[in-house]
Amino acid sequence: MPSSPACSPAGCARCWLQTLHPLALAGVYDHSNFRQDLIARARSIHAPIRGHTPDGRAYAAADPALLTWVHVTEAYGFLQGYRRYCRAVPAAIADRYYAEGRRVAEALGAQAVPGSEREVLDYFAQVRPQLQLDARSREVLAVLAGLRLPVPAAGLSRELFLGAGAALLPPWASAMLRRSRVQRVQAATSARVLQGLSPLFRIAPQRLAQWPD
Repeated sequence: MPSSPACSPAGCARCWLQTLHPLALAGVYDHSNFRQDLIARARSIHAPIRGHTPDGRAYAAADPALLTWVHVTEAYGFLQGYRRYCRAVPAAIADRYYAEGRRVAEALGAQAVPGSEREVLDYFAQVRPQLQLDARSREVLAVLAGLRLPVPAAGLSRELFLGAGAALLPPWASAMLRRSRVQRVQAATSARVLQGLSPLFRIAPQRLAQWPD
């Protein structure tokens, strides 16, 4: 699923979700150059970093709970993106996707990783009291809003993919991020545009494979 170009907005949805977790966000905020290169940050491997949030809570990149949060938000975003912008995914296949991802996440140190759609929804309900939108979240979101994507027509692409990514957010996350009605309408419009373009994403790899050397 993550290899599909149509899932690019899923990465944006994942970033939005991850900004709501103060401990996960602290590692990015305190130990990266996200203001200069958020894409490079997103592609980098987690370093063995640790520290404290402004309110004094300790965090570590290798904390099993944080590893679970990062994994779940990423897996959720890619599944929703694939479903919305590529093709339907039956519930049984979605559960298999989560179950297979759980094995990888647990091998990397995550614990109590949900392995089905129902378990993912339960996980989000469990972790929501720990989430918040704060000054750090807003700063990272502002950087994301101005992100220059490494694709043609970057400005237009950014607005399209950011909007299509926002359309993947769970309603509770959209509310927590305080997205306005105008923003929600723009997201729905971007989603419809990308859905209309989705056949191109399926055709393009085949055409490229047939391109003469």
